[in-house]
Amino acid sequence: MKKLAYESISVPAIEDPNAGITLRESGAIIYGYSTRYLARVRILGRPWFALYHPEKIPSAVDSYVEIRRVSGVLDRVLQDKEYLVGGKFSYADAAFVMGYAVLFLFEAKLNLETEFPVLSAWLEQNKARPAIAKIIRDREAAMKA
Repeated sequence: MKKLAYESISVPAIEDPNAGITLRESGAIIYGYSTRYLARVRILGRPWFALYHPEKIPSAVDSYVEIRRVSGVLDRVLQDKEYLVGGKFSYADAAFVMGYAVLFLFEAKLNLETEFPVLSAWLEQNKARPAIAKIIRDREAAMKA
């Protein structure tokens, strides 16, 4: 990654090697990755689609294949980092952890533990954070209601 002229300012940034771009600021990172890799059905914003539409729509099924590509990017980025940006837990980490909360919908097609072990370990570590664990419990309870 190129060095920033204003290195003394702490700005979250991540390089996307597939696109050859660097995204800065947590919200821009989430937006950039979700629009680039999850363009047809945004997993971060609309996981309800697969829950309430049992019919298989080819374009929707194909778009979920993008999860594999995003997972590969994250697996590589996290190989030498504890957090996505800035050396500490941030909005980017929380958003991706919660985005992956719907992974159970794709268990037959994607096994993070074997295919993306670094990402899998990172997700488990962050899901154990008290605030994230509470959100996941509340979400599961709401889905059962």
